[in-house]
Amino acid sequence: MKSKMLTTQQYIAQTTPVLQIVNFDNFNVSEISELLPEDSNCKKRKPVSGGKRPVKELNQGLSFVQCNLINLKGLDQLMSAALWFPENLIYLNASNCKLTSIDGILSCPRLKTLLIQGNKLQNVRDLEPLKQLSELSSLSLTGNPVVLLSNYRIFMIVNHKNLKKLDGNPVTEAEICLCANVEDIGAIVLRPPVLVREI
Repeated sequence: MKSKMLTTQQYIAQTTPVLQIVNFDNFNVSEISELLPEDSNCKKRKPVSGGKRPVKELNQGLSFVQCNLINLKGLDQLMSAALWFPENLIYLNASNCKLTSIDGILSCPRLKTLLIQGNKLQNVRDLEPLKQLSELSSLSLTGNPVVLLSNYRIFMIVNHKNLKKLDGNPVTEAEICLCANVEDIGAIVLRPPVLVREI
């Protein structure tokens, strides 16, 4: 009997876990714990009352776009309650919320993509936990006050070496070289933008 050869696409489809995003967009909540009893918009969350675990392992994602969240505390509880494979959470979108901190983000050690644009993050100290996410390769912070600091992009690339994409733009080889030189001489200074007043 002749064995059937798989194309590259078929092999990838069979061996790569699918990304399943559980969507809680537009819920009017200020804390993640308020989402625990809620069904997701896409009906893909793990049922509150149990259910049958999928046979095929999934990469998982969560989306909280345009909620009123101020932080991510309790994220670990929601991951356990809503995701079949919480350890496989690789995507998180909390854009256009009211985040002033990302406390709780360390519940996602395998996170690869984090979209938190349009929030209220003001200081690079607010982003310190991201240093511990060694697999984070795509980060978007546009629309947060922190991106207005001069040298913000250089600072982020220096402090988050695995980033391949920052604020929708690829991290280039030229930026990596520049950042290595700047880091060697310790010349990164973050300053608020200079406001120019019209006369």
